[in-house]
Amino acid sequence: MGESKRRGSREERIAGAVEQRKRKLDEVKKELGIPEDAEFCGYVIHHKENDEFIQAIEDTPLIVKRAFVKAPEEAMRFGRYLDANQFVRPEKGESVVGLFDVGSRFVVFPVI
Repeated sequence: MGESKRRGSREERIAGAVEQRKRKLDEVKKELGIPEDAEFCGYVIHHKENDEFIQAIEDTPLIVKRAFVKAPEEAMRFGRYLDANQFVRPEKGESVVGLFDVGSRFVVFPVI
């Protein structure tokens, strides 16, 4: 119990985590040359060879189906990198990219 008191209240910890995420996102935007006012929309899975994005995944014990789309804004979005990464098949040319809304269009950037 003493440890949680040293870290602050739940609200303080949440505010700190949000600020940390925003700071990191601002650093990523600057590093990649993305406009500061661009909105981060989540992570998507990109198939480089076909220049397509995963829109849906159906993974059952009997079958694995994946639907792809050309437009990144129509892709399945993940809130966390690790959530997206669990579905990536690097051997098939797939990778996780960040999706940003820059106002007039959506753009993707490699995040790792």
